[in-house]
Amino acid sequence: MIWVWLACAEPEAQRVAAAMRLASSDPSAALASCTALADPADRGQCVTIAASHTHDPATCDSLAAGFWQDECRFVVAEGVLARGDAARARELCAQAGTLAEDCARHVWKRAQAEGTGGSLP
Repeated sequence: MIWVWLACAEPEAQRVAAAMRLASSDPSAALASCTALADPADRGQCVTIAASHTHDPATCDSLAAGFWQDECRFVVAEGVLARGDAARARELCAQAGTLAEDCARHVWKRAQAEGTGGSLP
């Protein structure tokens, strides 16, 4: 019985790739697929890619505290900045844990280069 399940089970690498392909066209469906992934690194990368399309910081809440949640918030901050909200991007950077300082610097540099203003937090 277990052999039948193993033979029919979709390999996780294929599920990761399929979810990542969905991210740009249907981030909600991608997120649902991502959160079902067993491997924490695959799940983290996948959710972060979905978040890069939603620009919704709540997307990152499905990840355990740590690197991937911090990276997810960093990516969302970049997306929010790209939409012109430097102040909100800085707020999100402050929530990026160990990546907060790098995020703030990155957002500040991009805001200056794009003329959207902003100061270091």
